[in-house]
This record gives sequence, C-alpha cells and structure tokens, in this order.
Amino acid sequence: MRQTCNSDGGVGSTENVQARGITLLSIFVDTPTAAPNPETKLLADFKKDTHLSKVYLAGREYLNEEGQTSVSPLIGKIMHQICTDPTLCPEYPSSFGLPEFTRRATELVLGRDCHAIVENRVLGVQTVGCTGAVRLGAELLKHWYNVSGVWCGPVYLSSPCDDSLAGIFEATGIQDVRRYRYWDTEQRGVCVQKMMEDLEMAPEQSVIVLSASAHCPTGSDLSQKHWRLLTQLMVRCRFFPFFLLPAQGLCHGDFEQDAWPVRLCASLGMELLCAQSFSHSFGLYGERVGHLLCVLKQSSTLLAVQSQAEKQVRALWSRPSVGGARVVATVLSNPAHHVEWQEGVKSMVERGILVRERLREKLRLLGCPGSWDHLIQQGGLYCCTGLNVQQVEFLEKRRHIYLHPNGCLNPACPTPMSRPVRPGGTPGGAHREGGGVLSHLLPLFLPLGLEGARLPSIQATISTHTCFLPSRASAIIGLTWTQLLASLPSLYLSVPKLCSLLRDCLSYVLFYPCADAVPVVFYVCSLLNV
Repeated sequence: MRQTCNSDGGVGSTENVQARGITLLSIFVDTPTAAPNPETKLLADFKKDTHLSKVYLAGREYLNEEGQTSVSPLIGKIMHQICTDPTLCPEYPSSFGLPEFTRRATELVLGRDCHAIVENRVLGVQTVGCTGAVRLGAELLKHWYNVSGVWCGPVYLSSPCDDSLAGIFEATGIQDVRRYRYWDTEQRGVCVQKMMEDLEMAPEQSVIVLSASAHCPTGSDLSQKHWRLLTQLMVRCRFFPFFLLPAQGLCHGDFEQDAWPVRLCASLGMELLCAQSFSHSFGLYGERVGHLLCVLKQSSTLLAVQSQAEKQVRALWSRPSVGGARVVATVLSNPAHHVEWQEGVKSMVERGILVRERLREKLRLLGCPGSWDHLIQQGGLYCCTGLNVQQVEFLEKRRHIYLHPNGCLNPACPTPMSRPVRPGGTPGGAHREGGGVLSHLLPLFLPLGLEGARLPSIQATISTHTCFLPSRASAIIGLTWTQLLASLPSLYLSVPKLCSLLRDCLSYVLFYPCADAVPVVFYVCSLLNV
C-alpha cells in the first residue's frame, strides 16, 4: 500500500487521502500555456544563437558605446548621496508616492504656469513604471469614466503600437479595444489621412491612446499642424485623450516640444490622462519610476477622483518604491542639476541623430533601392526601417541580426556579445564606426558576404558575360556587380565559401527582387559546377 504524509506529520495511505476527498492532482493541471511574448521570444532566440557575430537590435534600453545600460555621473552621484544620507528614513510613502516627485513630474509635462495646475485640477500619482501608469489609468476609466460602471470601451490604439497595451486594457475588463491606422508601410511615415478617417468613424466619448512623442515602435510623430487638426476632431467628437510619454526629451532633445501635444490639449480645457516614465531619460530602468497625470475640467471633482485613484493603487501595488523617485525629484528640484541632466539627454539625442544620418548616407552610397529619408525623420529610441516580415526573417536566419517582426529597431542598441566580423578579421574585432552602432546596422542591407577566405581553386573568365548583370549595380565592398563577377577567378575561395557566396546571391535575389539578377546567379552556378 502506498503511503503519504499526514498534515500532522504522520503517515497515511493514498486510499485514505482519496477517501477524505483530497485530490492528488494540482489544481493547475488544466492550465494552458500562454502564448509567448514576441519580444521575450525574440530575445530567447537571440540568446540561443551561437553565431559569433549575432546582433540584437530590438532592445528597449538606451545603451552606451560599450553596449551597456549606464547612468550619467550626475545621476550616479545623486544615487550615492541618497544611499548615504542618514536623515532619510526607510518609511512607507503614501499611496500617491513622494509629493515632491509628483509635483515635479507634473510640471515637467504641463509647465509651471499651466492653468490646470494653478486652478488645482491636476492629479499626479507615482506608479510602477509607464506600464503601471497605463494600468491605473485604465482602471479609473473602466470604473468611473462618464460615471458609468458598465462602460467597456471603445479604446483606440495605434497600429502598430506597443504589444502590451491591448493586454493592459483588456485585463481591466475593457473588452472593446480597437485600432486606428497610423503607419504607412509604403510611404514609410504616418498616414495622417487614414488615421483621421478611422477616428472620424469612432463613437463619441471613445478613449484615444496617443503617443505624445517618439511613437513606439515607429519613431514617427505627427506635426504640430496635424496635432491641431486631431485636437479639433477630439473636441468635436468628445473623445478622451490618453497620452503616452515614456521618454520625454529623447525625441527632439527639447522637453517642452516633446510634451507639446499634452500641453495643447490642457490649454484647451480638455480632460486627459498621461502616462510618464523616467527609465530612459534617467537610466533608472530597474527602479520602474512612472507617473500618471490626470487633468480634470473642474477642481470640484479632484478629491473624488483622488480617492478612487488611491483605492485602485491599494489594490494594485499599495505603495510605490521611493529610491528612483527620490533621484528624479532631486534632479528636477535643483536648477543646476536640472540643466546638467537636460544637457546629458541632449547628447543622447544627438548621438541617435548621428547614427540615423550616417546609416542613411551609407545606404545611399551602397545603392540600396528606394529612399531612406524616413530614417532621419524619426526620433527617440525607435526606428522603423520599412523592411517586411520576409526580409526581417532573412536577416534573422541568414545574418543573425534580430529586429522586431515589424521591421523596427533601436538605433542605440549595440551589444558587446555581437561584434560583426570584419572582412579578413576575427570575431570581436569589428570596426566601430558611428559610435559603435553603425557597424551593426550596415549588415542589415548588405546583400553579399565576402569574408576574405583565400584558397586556390577557380580558373575561369566571365568578363565577357556581362549582359545579364542587373542595371542596379550596388557597390558592395567597393565592387560593382560587373567587377565582382570579373574578379571571381582571383578570389581563390574554397568550395564551402563558394557555396556560401552563391547562397547569398540567391538570398539577394529574394531580398531585393530583381528579374535581371536571376540569370547572373544561375550562370555563375553553371560556370562553377555548383
């Protein structure tokens, strides 16, 4: 007879346990496995990849020249001062967080002279990152939007947007989550007209989730002219704007300009929510410093909304962490620190602009088809290349370069584990042009991979067979297609290297469809008997 341990430490039989109605199976035995998060799966695939020159460009963090997240000397000094300050008591903060932090975070978005602040109709709540701010805002809307406990949407999200947004709203019980068109894959920019058409069809009092600046994941924003048109539409249709501002200052290098859409709506007397994050601009990724800003129409409703927000916070996380919030409050409340911090953020923006400009110029010199001007028209930590799903898959499988499936990448995301192999060199000895980022980005668009292996093998002449060459001659490692084919006999490639080269040629035809390139590939294959 099988025996089991009794709750009092004794031993009993399995039959006795079953007789008392206790099941031996876990209550979670029928729990299905959730679908993996695309971002988590992509990172897991990257870590499993054993290729020496793999590159991960889908991260969310701002990385320095060495591929590490780091804090500026100013932030590091303030963190040390806070840790060694004996006057700071390790006590619980209020459910709303540190008062100085919420005040400074509110002023950073709206400005000190904002009428809503002066009229005492603004509520600020410290949250657990930007995700916590979105969740708290969604809870307030679900329970108290238009004083209706049965409101369940609609909420409109941009297409594309952050993968987690829809799940956050649905977790609160808001089931009617819809999309409005935002990104034009052909024009590689914001499709303003289609966006306005979708929102024109939205029901009154819909919640419209908008990126104030540095749209995730495209990096493309509306102009001030288009923001004014959109604001007029929201006023006319009585829409409720819910702004996302996860990286204020990192789009234009100007904090006021990045928050301009929020200030515009507030100046018109509109009610709104705004989810903020200080992870990127302060480098405090692990501290999860977020903030929810709520602008109301009347100050008479402030206490009621404040009480409901406190009730929701107690159910979600009770009280926020104070470490990172103290750092932010210290910087924003000290004029000298504030100026130094802003200068540091501007240098981050300038580095991103430089990478985008150099990337566009290199692509132009390489003769890559199409226009790449959209790269320098985007901002923040996101860049939408315009590559399709098949091209992204090609880069991952053949080049070991990992982007988001929608073709977006982080231009400030080099990785120390992923140094490209320089022609004739060894892994880890990459040429780090453009602050170490450009050398990671250029392989995205290089169709051929000649790595300099030289072994005697081929004797052939094909210089007379140039009639099949593509008219779009790309300068690859300094060679045109004509020169490349003419120099094949002198490359002295081994058979495995030749096979790899020909596979790359075929991949090039698939990557950049070009009918007149096909005969070249098959001709070289027949010539070399491969």
